[in-house]
Amino acid sequence: MKERGDSTLLMPHPAENGDGHSASPALACVWLNPEASAIPPVEVTESFRLIIDGLPEQIALVDEAWNILVVNEAWQKAVSEVGLPLLAGDNYRSFCESYAQQGSQAAAIVAAGLRQIVSGQRDQFRHIYSAEGINSGHDYQLCVARFECGGRRLATVTRYEVTELLTLRREHLERGDARLRIQQD
Repeated sequence: MKERGDSTLLMPHPAENGDGHSASPALACVWLNPEASAIPPVEVTESFRLIIDGLPEQIALVDEAWNILVVNEAWQKAVSEVGLPLLAGDNYRSFCESYAQQGSQAAAIVAAGLRQIVSGQRDQFRHIYSAEGINSGHDYQLCVARFECGGRRLATVTRYEVTELLTLRREHLERGDARLRIQQD
Protein backbone atom coordinates (compact mmCIF):
# COMPACT_ATOMS: atom_id res chain seq x y z
CA MET A 1 0.00 0.00 0.00
CA LYS A 2 1.35 3.41 -0.97
CA GLU A 3 0.25 6.43 1.02
CA ARG A 4 0.75 10.17 0.78
CA GLY A 5 -0.67 12.25 3.60
CA ASP A 6 -4.13 11.03 4.61
CA SER A 7 -4.99 9.86 1.14
CA THR A 8 -4.43 6.24 0.18
CA LEU A 9 -3.46 6.11 -3.46
CA LEU A 10 -3.10 2.42 -4.26
CA MET A 11 -5.04 -0.24 -2.39
CA PRO A 12 -5.70 -3.90 -3.16
CA HIS A 13 -8.98 -4.47 -4.94
CA PRO A 14 -11.60 -5.22 -2.22
CA ALA A 15 -13.25 -8.17 -4.01
CA GLU A 16 -12.67 -11.44 -2.14
CA ASN A 17 -13.03 -14.98 -3.39
CA GLY A 18 -14.43 -16.51 -0.17
CA ASP A 19 -11.17 -17.63 1.45
CA GLY A 20 -10.29 -14.12 2.63
CA HIS A 21 -8.02 -13.44 -0.34
CA SER A 22 -8.64 -10.99 -3.09
CA ALA A 23 -10.19 -12.54 -6.18
CA SER A 24 -8.00 -10.26 -8.30
CA PRO A 25 -4.78 -9.64 -6.37
CA ALA A 26 -3.30 -8.02 -9.47
CA LEU A 27 -6.03 -5.41 -9.62
CA ALA A 28 -5.55 -2.09 -7.86
CA CYS A 29 -7.88 0.85 -7.34
CA VAL A 30 -6.63 4.39 -7.32
CA TRP A 31 -8.37 6.47 -4.68
CA LEU A 32 -8.26 10.24 -4.90
CA ASN A 33 -9.09 11.19 -1.32
CA PRO A 34 -10.14 9.77 2.06
CA GLU A 35 -13.79 9.86 0.95
CA ALA A 36 -12.93 7.38 -1.80
CA SER A 37 -16.26 5.59 -1.54
CA ALA A 38 -17.94 8.70 -3.02
CA ILE A 39 -15.67 8.68 -6.07
CA PRO A 40 -15.58 5.73 -8.45
CA PRO A 41 -12.04 4.30 -8.48
CA VAL A 42 -9.88 4.08 -11.56
CA GLU A 43 -8.92 0.44 -11.93
CA VAL A 44 -5.42 -0.45 -13.06
CA THR A 45 -4.82 -4.10 -13.92
CA GLU A 46 -1.45 -5.71 -13.37
CA SER A 47 -1.23 -6.40 -17.13
CA PHE A 48 -1.74 -2.71 -17.89
CA ARG A 49 0.83 -1.78 -15.23
CA LEU A 50 3.39 -4.18 -16.74
CA ILE A 51 2.77 -2.76 -20.22
CA ILE A 52 3.22 0.88 -19.25
CA ASP A 53 6.19 0.09 -17.00
CA GLY A 54 7.89 -1.59 -19.96
CA LEU A 55 7.59 1.48 -22.17
CA PRO A 56 10.51 3.91 -22.45
CA GLU A 57 8.14 6.90 -22.50
CA GLN A 58 7.42 8.61 -19.21
CA ILE A 59 3.69 8.20 -18.57
CA ALA A 60 1.39 9.63 -15.94
CA LEU A 61 -2.38 9.29 -15.57
CA VAL A 62 -4.05 12.37 -14.09
CA ASP A 63 -7.60 13.07 -12.94
CA GLU A 64 -9.90 15.94 -13.91
CA ALA A 65 -8.21 18.21 -11.33
CA TRP A 66 -4.75 17.30 -12.75
CA ASN A 67 -3.79 15.24 -9.69
CA ILE A 68 -1.36 12.50 -10.66
CA LEU A 69 -2.98 9.11 -10.08
CA VAL A 70 -0.40 6.66 -11.44
CA VAL A 71 3.03 6.94 -13.05
CA ASN A 72 5.15 4.32 -14.80
CA GLU A 73 8.72 3.32 -13.92
CA ALA A 74 10.26 5.58 -16.58
CA TRP A 75 8.42 8.59 -15.08
CA GLN A 76 9.50 7.63 -11.55
CA LYS A 77 13.13 7.29 -12.65
CA ALA A 78 13.13 10.61 -14.52
CA VAL A 79 11.66 12.65 -11.68
CA SER A 80 13.90 11.02 -9.07
CA GLU A 81 17.01 11.82 -11.15
CA VAL A 82 16.16 15.52 -11.17
CA GLY A 83 14.40 15.66 -7.80
CA LEU A 84 11.04 16.92 -9.03
CA PRO A 85 7.81 16.57 -7.03
CA LEU A 86 5.81 14.78 -9.70
CA LEU A 87 4.61 11.48 -8.31
CA ALA A 88 1.19 10.07 -7.47
CA GLY A 89 -0.67 12.59 -5.33
CA ASP A 90 1.07 15.65 -6.75
CA ASN A 91 -0.78 18.12 -8.98
CA TYR A 92 0.67 18.29 -12.49
CA ARG A 93 -1.00 21.57 -13.45
CA SER A 94 0.15 23.33 -10.26
CA PHE A 95 3.68 22.09 -10.92
CA CYS A 96 3.64 23.54 -14.46
CA GLU A 97 2.13 26.85 -13.30
CA SER A 98 4.74 27.14 -10.54
CA TYR A 99 7.67 26.51 -12.89
CA ALA A 100 6.17 28.94 -15.41
CA GLN A 101 6.08 31.63 -12.71
CA GLN A 102 9.75 30.90 -12.00
CA GLY A 103 10.58 31.74 -15.61
CA SER A 104 10.54 28.40 -17.41
CA GLN A 105 9.37 29.05 -20.96
CA ALA A 106 8.63 25.36 -21.59
CA ALA A 107 6.50 25.15 -18.44
CA ALA A 108 4.64 28.34 -19.47
CA ILE A 109 3.77 26.80 -22.84
CA VAL A 110 2.60 23.57 -21.19
CA ALA A 111 0.58 25.49 -18.58
CA ALA A 112 -1.11 27.45 -21.38
CA GLY A 113 -1.89 24.18 -23.19
CA LEU A 114 -3.40 22.72 -20.02
CA ARG A 115 -5.58 25.82 -19.58
CA GLN A 116 -6.85 25.35 -23.16
CA ILE A 117 -7.71 21.73 -22.38
CA VAL A 118 -9.53 22.76 -19.19
CA SER A 119 -11.50 25.44 -21.07
CA GLY A 120 -12.57 22.88 -23.68
CA GLN A 121 -10.68 24.54 -26.55
CA ARG A 122 -8.79 21.30 -27.18
CA ASP A 123 -8.55 17.70 -25.99
CA GLN A 124 -4.86 17.24 -26.77
CA PHE A 125 -1.68 19.22 -26.47
CA ARG A 126 1.80 18.51 -27.84
CA HIS A 127 5.02 20.44 -27.27
CA ILE A 128 8.67 19.81 -28.16
CA TYR A 129 11.20 21.59 -25.97
CA SER A 130 14.87 21.63 -25.00
CA ALA A 131 15.40 20.68 -21.39
CA GLU A 132 16.92 23.01 -18.85
CA GLY A 133 19.10 22.23 -15.85
CA ILE A 134 20.40 18.71 -15.32
CA ASN A 135 18.91 17.46 -18.63
CA SER A 136 20.25 20.39 -20.63
CA GLY A 137 21.20 19.27 -24.12
CA HIS A 138 18.26 16.89 -24.37
CA ASP A 139 15.06 17.51 -26.31
CA TYR A 140 11.68 16.11 -25.28
CA GLN A 141 8.19 15.86 -26.68
CA LEU A 142 5.38 16.21 -24.17
CA CYS A 143 1.90 14.99 -25.08
CA VAL A 144 -1.22 15.55 -22.99
CA ALA A 145 -4.46 13.87 -24.04
CA ARG A 146 -7.81 14.13 -22.24
CA PHE A 147 -10.27 11.26 -22.48
CA GLU A 148 -13.32 9.91 -20.71
CA CYS A 149 -13.25 6.58 -18.90
CA GLY A 150 -16.11 5.22 -16.83
CA GLY A 151 -17.81 8.61 -16.73
CA ARG A 152 -14.67 10.37 -15.51
CA ARG A 153 -12.45 12.88 -17.31
CA LEU A 154 -8.84 11.73 -17.15
CA ALA A 155 -5.69 12.59 -19.06
CA THR A 156 -2.39 11.00 -19.92
CA VAL A 157 0.79 13.00 -19.76
CA THR A 158 3.52 11.38 -21.84
CA ARG A 159 7.08 12.63 -22.24
CA TYR A 160 9.80 11.07 -24.31
CA GLU A 161 13.21 12.05 -25.54
CA VAL A 162 13.49 13.17 -29.16
CA THR A 163 17.07 14.46 -29.08
CA GLU A 164 18.36 11.95 -31.62
CA LEU A 165 15.42 12.52 -33.95
CA LEU A 166 15.85 16.31 -33.85
CA THR A 167 19.62 15.99 -34.35
CA LEU A 168 19.06 13.82 -37.43
CA ARG A 169 16.47 16.28 -38.74
CA ARG A 170 18.87 19.24 -38.26
CA GLU A 171 21.69 17.34 -39.99
CA HIS A 172 19.37 16.48 -42.88
CA LEU A 173 18.33 20.13 -43.25
CA GLU A 174 21.95 21.29 -43.04
CA ARG A 175 22.97 18.83 -45.78
CA GLY A 176 20.06 20.02 -47.91
CA ASP A 177 21.12 23.64 -47.39
CA ALA A 178 24.72 22.75 -48.27
CA ARG A 179 23.59 21.00 -51.46
CA LEU A 180 21.47 24.00 -52.38
CA ARG A 181 24.45 26.37 -51.88
CA ILE A 182 26.65 24.12 -54.02
CA GLN A 183 24.02 24.04 -56.76
CA GLN A 184 23.66 27.84 -56.59
CA ASP A 185 27.45 28.29 -56.82
